Amino acid sequence: MLGARTGRAFDAQAFISVPVRAAHSLVRSQNAERRSVRHLFRSGIGGSGVTSTGLIEPERDLCCSRNRASTSPRRNSFEGQPRRPNTSSFAFLTSRLGERLPWRPKQSLGQNFLQDRAVADAIVAAVRACEPTELVEIGTGTGVLTEPLLEFFPQLLSLDIDERAVQYTRARLAESGHFPRKQLSELQARIQKADFLRLEWMSMYGPRTESAPQITLVGNLPYYIVSPILFHCFEHVHRYHQAVFMVQREFAERLAAPTRCKDYGVLSVLAQLHAEMQTLFQVPRTAFCPVPKVDSVVIRFDFRSLPQADSLSDQAYQSDLSVALRQIVRQAFQQRRKTLRNTLGDTVPTRWRHCRPEELQPSDFLELTLSLLREGAQMPLNELRSPA
Repeated sequence: MLGARTGRAFDAQAFISVPVRAAHSLVRSQNAERRSVRHLFRSGIGGSGVTSTGLIEPERDLCCSRNRASTSPRRNSFEGQPRRPNTSSFAFLTSRLGERLPWRPKQSLGQNFLQDRAVADAIVAAVRACEPTELVEIGTGTGVLTEPLLEFFPQLLSLDIDERAVQYTRARLAESGHFPRKQLSELQARIQKADFLRLEWMSMYGPRTESAPQITLVGNLPYYIVSPILFHCFEHVHRYHQAVFMVQREFAERLAAPTRCKDYGVLSVLAQLHAEMQTLFQVPRTAFCPVPKVDSVVIRFDFRSLPQADSLSDQAYQSDLSVALRQIVRQAFQQRRKTLRNTLGDTVPTRWRHCRPEELQPSDFLELTLSLLREGAQMPLNELRSPA
């Protein structure tokens, strides 16, 4: 057997007979010998076998045929073949989008920008089917979705936590030429830097009454912020009417997970109680830049209020039921293999004391919460409330 690079005979018997540690040492010495031969061959040190060009004449038993003497530098074995693009590089980002972004995406903000206009048009069609009176976009990004939304919904309020995205999208609207000059400044003012979860909705849309405008939400949500946004919507279902969200496919599977499934958890219970969910279409990862590691889906949420119990007053229902439900479900799933008696205590009704949380339907959790509230169970609700 010949060596892979030097062509010298490989002593298999000697290699097998020595211990493992000595074998490693033998391999290192053989590799060092190969490197020294290549160094002599490239540097052209004089001696026997030196040619007129100053390079050593390679011998058949020392060098393989591909390491021939040459005055040219050593060539890369992949030379002449197209390189695979570095999808994380800034140059690749700008070339795929067809425009130059003035900033690098922040991984901490989960910035994977939608670049496929066909996907944006499909999302706009889904929003139009909702017939919204008030529309709020969460995450402006590069404006690929914001621009067509403003063409159909001038009342759109687009929010982004990154000031660079806000300024870039405002400039994009001015350069597009799709909007009248008189209307442009007003539309640009509706693109704002703000945190959706910290907005004062009371001052923007008035008190929470039945006559208050119902808000429709739309957006390409980063994975790290999807759960807080949905929990906020579930707690204030009287404020939000519908939503069209693009989320990761794995997250969508958790939303619709059935009982006795490993994906069934807090999010599954609350989502199935607070909303009717419909998966509209799938979005490949290549529709984003930088390209994420997972595919996405677009889901429509039709939010609904929880059934009101006769024994609870309107004020108690509005303020406590949704928060208490979330607290009980979360506490139950913290130790999902234990029974509810071990996780929630002796206040659990007898019919559920020996059940594990993964065995209960979402409606069972609602009934359990109502039962505990009727009995006046003390729960730390204030820690979970989000601002109205």
